[in-house]
Order: sequence, then structure tokens, then C-alpha cells
Amino acid sequence: MKFNSRIIGLSVLLGISMGLLDSALGAFVFKEGSFLEVAFFSVPAERIVFRILVLSLFLLFGILVSQHLFQRDLEEQKKAAHTLAESEARFRELAELLPEPVFECDLDFRVTYANRKAFELFGYGPKDLRAGISGLDLLAPGDRPRARESIRGRIEGDDPGVAEYTAMKKDGSTFAMLFHASLIREGDRPTGLRGVIVDITHRKRTEEAIRESERRFRNIVESSPMGIFLYEFYEDGRLVFSGSNPAADLILGVDCSQFLGKTIEEAFPPLAATEIPEGYRQAAREGVPWNSEEVIYEHGVIRGVYQVSAFQTMPGQVAVMFLDITDRKTAVDALRDSEEQFRGVVEQLNDATYILFDGRFDLVNPRFCEPTGLTPQEAAAPDFSFWD
Repeated sequence: MKFNSRIIGLSVLLGISMGLLDSALGAFVFKEGSFLEVAFFSVPAERIVFRILVLSLFLLFGILVSQHLFQRDLEEQKKAAHTLAESEARFRELAELLPEPVFECDLDFRVTYANRKAFELFGYGPKDLRAGISGLDLLAPGDRPRARESIRGRIEGDDPGVAEYTAMKKDGSTFAMLFHASLIREGDRPTGLRGVIVDITHRKRTEEAIRESERRFRNIVESSPMGIFLYEFYEDGRLVFSGSNPAADLILGVDCSQFLGKTIEEAFPPLAATEIPEGYRQAAREGVPWNSEEVIYEHGVIRGVYQVSAFQTMPGQVAVMFLDITDRKTAVDALRDSEEQFRGVVEQLNDATYILFDGRFDLVNPRFCEPTGLTPQEAAAPDFSFWD
């Protein structure tokens, strides 16, 4: 049986106080003598018995109240312990279902709990946990000092947030992980840490693959004989110049770095009145390629005819490849003019004249058509054969 010493002490004090009150009444009200005589020296036997009885009653009352309070506290402690046990059980059940490692450790970094996923990822087992596992041993040696300082900071009230470390398995192999933890408290006193670990190996490999892909793409861009512009599309509709290759400078005869950070309309004003910017935007947004065999551009020192193709490199980004076909266009136009002049001369000849190519008439003049009864169009038709 346990008692509350404060309650019992108070009961005894009240009993003694009642005895002193009785002595005061006898001395000052009933004039039985001085207070000291009534209280200690000339005390009748019946008054001593009365005082002992009163003191005993107060003491008994104190014991009963103390026992009642103790029982109530005990019940409340049992109830709190049961509630805590249920909460811990629910936490354990939930932790075992999570696809990520969950752990708890004390202030000395000794692991006190780990879920199934943690055992699987790190290669340890419940037997290892019972034997003792230091949380710092689960990190690569180079990361341990930084982790120790970070955990000390958490205990002292700092919150460094999510941290990235290189974890080490039981077999010594390593992997990249994200670590986040919060303090376990008993009242206001920190007793340990509870946290989650996320294996980011796949994400790291993906990031590295993306960087490698970007590096290869950049090498292709830099070494391409075609001019290449890179644009980035923003949600507000802006298409911003983000890069170019050396061939672009050579083809256009300008330093294209001057366009960095400008929208396509700012960098190349004449294009604003054409369908070209929207074609580039559609390529960046939806991955729909845009092509044109002939884009005539004249602004500043940039003047020429260009063959242009735009395609998405990744969502929100577009590459524009172009060739200067000005000389080719000039040559084609010159050849067309020459052919038209030659045709005009042939048609003016008074003699029947024709050009036969691969058994087909490629050109006939009106004088040739007179004796045959054919029109120039019929003679030059693809399905007409002179030999038929």
C-alpha cells in the first residue's frame, strides 16, 4: 500500500492544530490556566484521550484520502500506458506497411526500432537490432561527421530539413538517400529521433542519364554544320532565346549571344507578323514538329532565305535548325529564268522543233504540232509516246 506523504503530513498537522485550538479555548475562553499549562503541563487524562482521538481521526482521514488519490493516479497511469501502447501498436502497424524505411534511435544514435523495409534495404535483421546497431554505421564514413552535427542540431532545436547522405548497407555497398527525422519527446525532454529514409538511387541514375543525354545533345548542337537556336517556352506564352551553336553565328554573320534572354519577337522582330513563333510554341508545348522549306528574313545584317525545322527537345523546350539556301534559291531562280528564255526561243522558231527525253517529248513548239494535229500540252503529256 502506498500513500501520499503530503496528504498524510497535512492530516497530522491539522490534528495537531486541533489540539492547539482546544488548548487555546481552555486557556483564553474557559480560563482554565495559561496556554502552556493547558496545552502541555496540566492536561487532564480525558483531554489527552480526546486529542489523541482527534489526531488519529485526521491521520486516518489522510490515509484514506491518500490511498484514494494514489489509486486514481494509478488508474490514470494505467489508462495512459494503455493508450500509449495502442498508439505505439498503430504506429508499428502503419510503419510496417510503408514502402520506405522508418526508424527510431536514442540520443546516442543507437537504433531502437526499424520497420521491415529498413531491414530489407540495409541487409540487417531483428537479431542485429537486438545486438545493437549505431545509426551512424548506416552512413558512409565521409558523411558521418556531418550527420552527427545535423542530429545534434535537431536535438538542440534546429531543423535542417531533409538531408541527402550516402548510406551504407551491411555488406558495405552504398546508395544515395534522403533523410528526414523529428524528435521523440517525453514531456519537454528529447529522448531520441524518429525518421524516414528514401532511397533515391533510381532518381540519381535518372538525373545522371538526363545529364549525359544533355551532354550528348549539346555536343551534337555544337558540332552541327547547321545553325541551331534553342528556345524555352514559359506558361505565360513567352518563347525565350536560350542558346545557339557556332554554326548559327557563322551562317548569320552575327554573335547570337546577343539574343539570350530575349523573346523571339524581341530577338527577330519581323517574325512577329508571321506564323513562325506560334509554330515554335506548338512544337515546345505539344511536340508537333514545324518545318518550312523557305523562310525569307531581312532585318539588320541578317538577310537571306533559310530552310527551317523546329522540334521539341524536352517538354517546354524547342530546337530550331536552319540552313542558308540563299545561293541555292538564286541558282534555282536563274535556272528557271534560263529555261523560260530557252522555251520562248524554241516556240518562236519557224521550223518544227522538239526535245525528246527518254522517249518522251519534253518540249515541242507550235510548228511541230501543225502536221501532227497535237497540241503542245498533249505532246508533252506523261502518258503520250511518239513511238506509239
